[in-house]
Amino acid sequence: MEGDVAQANVSPVRVFSQNVAKNALHVDALLSELRNKFDIIFLQEPPWWAIRRIPSTTNRQGDEIVGAPKHPDWLTVLRPPTVYFTGPHRRSYRSPRHSGSFTLF
Repeated sequence: MEGDVAQANVSPVRVFSQNVAKNALHVDALLSELRNKFDIIFLQEPPWWAIRRIPSTTNRQGDEIVGAPKHPDWLTVLRPPTVYFTGPHRRSYRSPRHSGSFTLF
């Protein structure tokens, strides 16, 4: 019919944002609790620490592997580190339920 416009299949994107004050337990609890309630989570001041050490040819104690909490129900969105990277000031998590259906940046 003339004048009919196809409607896009649009659904709301649910977003949560919070300052977590570098508290890993709080991040883990949020990611577990909010996994079915939000599509994107933005965290300020995420924790960033040494996870473990790996063998090194230059350091007898091994080189540190550093990172932030991960969760199996979330995809992590993080800018690639630079030479002087000391950890992110923000971290984003995206629900895999909508993988490919929208872009963040």
